Parts: sequence; structure tokens; C-alpha cells
Amino acid sequence: GELGKGLGFFNEMERNGCLPNVVSYNTLMDAYFKAGRANDAMELFNSMRDRSMEPNLITYNVIINGLCREGRMKDASDLVQEMYLKGLKPDEVTFNTLVNGYCKVGNFHQALILHGEMVKNGLSPNVVTYTSLINSMCKSGNLNRAMEFLDQMRIRWLHPNERT
Repeated sequence: GELGKGLGFFNEMERNGCLPNVVSYNTLMDAYFKAGRANDAMELFNSMRDRSMEPNLITYNVIINGLCREGRMKDASDLVQEMYLKGLKPDEVTFNTLVNGYCKVGNFHQALILHGEMVKNGLSPNVVTYTSLINSMCKSGNLNRAMEFLDQMRIRWLHPNERT
């Protein structure tokens, strides 16, 4: 399929002395995760670092998203710490991915902590953030808390979407 073509192209680039760049790595890692091949994605991530190619914010977001989809929240959180150590600041995408991941595994406490951390870091929770929190509160039967988040959305002039 498409992953096979991408991998073939990636390998051909290397054989011809055209070294893949960060975008090439990010694209292939994302494809691996989407194909359910998380271990291959992580192997590629590690080989990227072994070649002294610095992962960027998008790289980390791709990996964190893939790990969250797999429910590997500890690994995803460890990567966020690595980002901070490398001087990279998580953005809204990073936080939304983590909030959603923690909500999906039922760790609402950690999702709420991350929501607070997001605000503390000067980032604005958006419709995606609130939708994850509202949905998880509804699923856990905490309708009052879900309504509080809906009110917070209104205060921030955010409009719920069809997923909210």
C-alpha cells in the first residue's frame, strides 16, 4: 500500500545518497503509527536521533499522538519531559493530544492537570481541548463538571462543534 511506497521511497533516497530530512522522517513515522506499527515508528525515531538529526516540535507531536492512540500515556509523557530538556515547548497540539489521550484511558485527573498546565504555559484551550474534557466527563457520569467546561467555552467565546 501507501506505506510500502513511502518506505521504498525513503530507502531509495538513502541508497542514492540523498539523506532524508526531518519532514521525511515525520511523514514516515506518522504512516507507521496509522498502520498500527508503533514499534517501527519508534525504531525510526530512535534511528533519527542516532544520526544526530534533531527532532522538531512536529516530530514530537507525531510520536506523542501515535503513542496516545496506542494508550501508551507514560511513554508520551516521558517524551514531553524530553522536549522540555531539549528546549522545545509543547504547543496546543501537544497538550490537546495528551488531554485527549488521558481522557480515552480514563485518567481524567491527569487530563485536568494538563488543562491547567496548558493555561499556565500561556496556551489557550480550544474547542478540541474542551470537547475531550466534556466527552470524558459525560462518559464518567460527571455531568456537572461537563457543564462547567461548557460554560468555560462560552466565557472564552468558543462555540461547541458537532463532536462537543
